[in-house]
Amino acid sequence: AEYGVGGSTTGLHNLKIGVKRVFISTTNVEEFRKVSISKDALEVGSAVTLGHLKTYLEENTSNFASHSNIGALADHLIRVANTQLRNAITLGAGVVTNEWNSDITPLLIVSGASVTVVSATGEKRKSTVNELKLSSGETVHSITIPQSVLGTYVRGYKESIRNTTTRSTIGAALSVTLEDHKVKHASFVFSAVNKKSPKSAKHTEEFVKGKLWSPEILPIVIEHLNSDFAQDVKEVERSDYVQSLIHALFFKFFHSSSSVLSNKEDEFKSTPYTIPKGLQSFEMYEDKLVHAPLHHLAADLHTTGEAVYVDDVIIKSLLHSALVLSERAHANIVKIDASPAQAVSGVHAVYTGKDLPFNIAGLFGDEDFLAKTEVKYYGHPIALVVADTEELAKKAAKLVKVEYEELPAIVSIEEAIKANAFYPPKQFLPLDDVISKGDVEKGFQEAEVIVEGEVNVGGCEHYYMEPQIALVVPQERDEVLVYSSCQGTTTPQDCVSKILQIGKHNVRVDIKRLGGGFGGKGTSDPGRVAGLAAFAAKQLGRPVKLRFDRMTDLAVTGKRAGYKGKYKIGVKKDGKLTAVEWDIYSNGGWSSDISVLLMTETLISVDNCYFCPNVKYVGKVCKTNLNTSVPMRGAGKPQAVALAEIALEHVASKLGISAEKLRETNFLKKGDETPYHDKLGDVELQRLWNTTMTSADYEKRVKQVEEFNLTHKWKKRGIAAAPSRYGLWPGLFRALSKASAYVHLHKDGTALLLHAGIEMGQGLHTKLQQICANALNIPMEKVLTPANSNYFIANSDATGGSVGTDLNGPAVVDACKTLLSRLEPIRSKMPDAPFEKVVETAEMMGICLSATGWNKPQGEMTCHKMLYYVWNAAVTEVEIDVLTGKWQIIRADIVQDFGKSLNPILDVGQIEGAFLQGVGWLLTEEIKWDQKGKPHFDAESYVVPGIKDIPLDLRVSLLPNANPNNTVIHSSKAVGEPPHSIGITAVVAVKRAIAAARKDQGLSEWVDISLPATPDKIKQATGDVLRHLKKEAPKDRKQEE
Repeated sequence: AEYGVGGSTTGLHNLKIGVKRVFISTTNVEEFRKVSISKDALEVGSAVTLGHLKTYLEENTSNFASHSNIGALADHLIRVANTQLRNAITLGAGVVTNEWNSDITPLLIVSGASVTVVSATGEKRKSTVNELKLSSGETVHSITIPQSVLGTYVRGYKESIRNTTTRSTIGAALSVTLEDHKVKHASFVFSAVNKKSPKSAKHTEEFVKGKLWSPEILPIVIEHLNSDFAQDVKEVERSDYVQSLIHALFFKFFHSSSSVLSNKEDEFKSTPYTIPKGLQSFEMYEDKLVHAPLHHLAADLHTTGEAVYVDDVIIKSLLHSALVLSERAHANIVKIDASPAQAVSGVHAVYTGKDLPFNIAGLFGDEDFLAKTEVKYYGHPIALVVADTEELAKKAAKLVKVEYEELPAIVSIEEAIKANAFYPPKQFLPLDDVISKGDVEKGFQEAEVIVEGEVNVGGCEHYYMEPQIALVVPQERDEVLVYSSCQGTTTPQDCVSKILQIGKHNVRVDIKRLGGGFGGKGTSDPGRVAGLAAFAAKQLGRPVKLRFDRMTDLAVTGKRAGYKGKYKIGVKKDGKLTAVEWDIYSNGGWSSDISVLLMTETLISVDNCYFCPNVKYVGKVCKTNLNTSVPMRGAGKPQAVALAEIALEHVASKLGISAEKLRETNFLKKGDETPYHDKLGDVELQRLWNTTMTSADYEKRVKQVEEFNLTHKWKKRGIAAAPSRYGLWPGLFRALSKASAYVHLHKDGTALLLHAGIEMGQGLHTKLQQICANALNIPMEKVLTPANSNYFIANSDATGGSVGTDLNGPAVVDACKTLLSRLEPIRSKMPDAPFEKVVETAEMMGICLSATGWNKPQGEMTCHKMLYYVWNAAVTEVEIDVLTGKWQIIRADIVQDFGKSLNPILDVGQIEGAFLQGVGWLLTEEIKWDQKGKPHFDAESYVVPGIKDIPLDLRVSLLPNANPNNTVIHSSKAVGEPPHSIGITAVVAVKRAIAAARKDQGLSEWVDISLPATPDKIKQATGDVLRHLKKEAPKDRKQEE
């Protein structure tokens, strides 16, 4: 066993190596929990949490200078982890682990901190942080950080993709002591510049000693920093960016130290974190149930941890399972040797594809449960290991040996285009791969300006809070009970029925709630998980759980497809569009899933909110050896909006006009016909746009941004506005959709509501209970929705496409109307009796108190005509750091047309979440593979937005006096997906900030940038702002020094 206190990397380290380490916690040893400060030093016990240390230093600021060793630590702690982790992580754990990307040890090193080590016998010894090595029976007692001498300036830095709770792209601590403006002592330590440990810039430190601390030394310092780290950075990702950050951080440090030590204003000083503020605006109605701002019915359960998910289900005799995954993108399986795993005590079975009686999976039968002879992507499941514990199953899975015969792999859109590897557009459904209108050639002839370009938009993870999971319990005879995290009960039922070769009536699927879905639990992945667990459960006669940890989920599951769009746009000089051509490619991955359908969604959405008389859109889905592409919040529509808006920005740049003017010039209006021949009725776009621009005070803020950019060299701002159009329920979807509901009344007047919709956190149960209570005219608390089950609602559709309420609501009302019609004879005789009395009387009279409801929307399989549209608009203002590429959203104003909202509080929450998720997809969340198809992203490097990435000022409004949507229940409109697309406004604003930085340098303001626009890409796009400091490295270092 090892002695240990809180460390943020311990659990992740154990997960990666698959080895259990035993720790003896010293957290509650009183002697290790002390912290004190004197005129000589700060002494911190090894068990003192960073949270406690931060509070202590904030309360004792009079005992140290703000730019001293201790002051730098106090300032830096806010950038380390987050509040929850700081309350668990200790300084002692930091010095023991001394990780290569540590946020904290560089500061301890430059401060000259010492570590006191204590042995089991009580003997103590001192060590530096760099030289610390613990012998058996030893642990860290305390860390001592000396007070700085006069003339010292110290600063800590952390640069990362996300603003909090993520590993550093680079960390640094820099310290300089000046005497008569010359360097008496210097220490420059950087972390995450290699994969070993934090490293000092020895050559640079030696060079600056005795030198005048003036701008003249900067060019030579840059070259010495290159000499110190040029080889190291080759070990890390984004090596060029990391090298540029080394320069940038030193540049900031030089100017900050020079300013502070000269009593001048520091333009690079730390900005205190501002708690975001928000404004939520919506109309209030007299209704007490529908249209009322009621809280999510499970909100208290979610926040207290009492909400029950699949992993919370307690089952006796439970076995656990884990997958063996392919380590090749495309290969034949030559041999699988499971004997090392089978020999482990506690392992019950190892199953391969050859053991399965049925091994065909996927919506269209082009997938498998386990690869039998050929793997088609890195992460393809090959075998299933079943053991007594999850930990043991994972450990045994690593012992299974797989021999491969590698085959050529296609791992990019470009390679697929070259190989002509595409999925046929009409293989399974009557879908279009070409959308056209008018005469494109004529339109280009009429154009006064033609703009051509390319937009590359990356895919992304769903990153739901609850990874894929299924728990299967064998029942009598052929029956099985499945607990699944799926967006519908039908998919797990179908997969389990097939793999077990039993009738569907033997498969019961129960789903209480999901910890998020976003489309990632709506197609094949949850079915494969349930099928494998079911097979093992039936074979072994015991319950089996298959639960993906985050890393497995990232490796195995489908993603949002990455896109490449090539455009040619003809336009008049006044901005009027005359012709638009798009050639669009998506990365479909190793199986078809509904990639072709997603592409059709893109093609019918890439015109977004704009009218053009002549268009031609062509879409192709690439067949590659990567994870399959599946729906992700908005299906293919968000990619379409991203393509359209970036292209319009390019056109506006070429014309030299405001992009907002270009947009408005081409707005769709009533009577216009879309490229898929849908003639528009009422269009709220112009009023929505005017409302957004006015409420956001757009014109005034544009001028403020321009003034800011004139007076700030190292920070730039951008502000952008854009709308989006989201079509709901095209004819094809309506033709395939249906819903049923079942309402039971109990003698006490309470109602049990069963329906086909799955609760994923979006509030569907809440809205449907509002509808049910309103229809029956009873209080909300008298309606309950239990777990979904195919034993009560059979053959249900998956919940998705933002139509859960639209689809299921009418079925609920239909069932309620049936019940009320049965109660009417009694109610007519008892007009003043309470509802429960009427129900009790009906029960005594033998009247059936259970009723089914049904809803079957009408549509045509070959029709793209929408049932209705949701219109959105947003204005987003951002600030970027020109030296690092870091961004912050200053303010976002969002207005959405919801018709008459069923529940404004839930709907506003959905807008906020969808917008930020869109921002994450386009600015932080990058999935990439190497040339052999191996993923280069994991649970550490894949970065979803955190709490400090939300806009500092977020204002959400529901369009007032919106036209009621009479096509669906209670005049409401869909909410979950439409706001996701307007995250593109953050990207456009970033691009405008980049343009401002480039303008300062005399560069072209327009620059292509692939999405997501991560900080390294932003930094690269701004240009090399420090190029004036760079020169050829000195040939003779000694002579130069």
